Amino acid sequence: MKNILLVDDNALIKEVLVQWIRSTVENIRILTAQNGREALEILKNTPVSLVLTDLQMPVMNGFELIEYCKKNRPEIQIYAMTGERTPEVVRQLGLMGVPLTVEKPFDFGEVASRIRGALADEPGSLDVSPEQGFAAAI
Repeated sequence: MKNILLVDDNALIKEVLVQWIRSTVENIRILTAQNGREALEILKNTPVSLVLTDLQMPVMNGFELIEYCKKNRPEIQIYAMTGERTPEVVRQLGLMGVPLTVEKPFDFGEVASRIRGALADEPGSLDVSPEQGFAAAI
């Protein structure tokens, strides 16, 4: 069983994503955190295969969390979620080594598909350019 860490300060988004992912992705455990600082505490004590993090959060934002992961836990795959997917955000994430952004509102089926691919270590599961990302209304 692999662990996914979902980090978002919006409780509703977390709840909906947790339910959707659990219903569509098998053999996973979903851990949640409200901000980057809470996520760090989880990462210190728990093996995690994938982090799905919002960018704009209080206490410690997603960019800071990504920076920590890339430096201290480079084996973890990271997806970034944002409601403001500007060219600058995409560029910054690309420079940080985050190949995929999830734009809110997003297509839950696409998110689940990408998570399944990432966790299965399928070749090409992350082969989406930073410019592409994926986005669609619910």
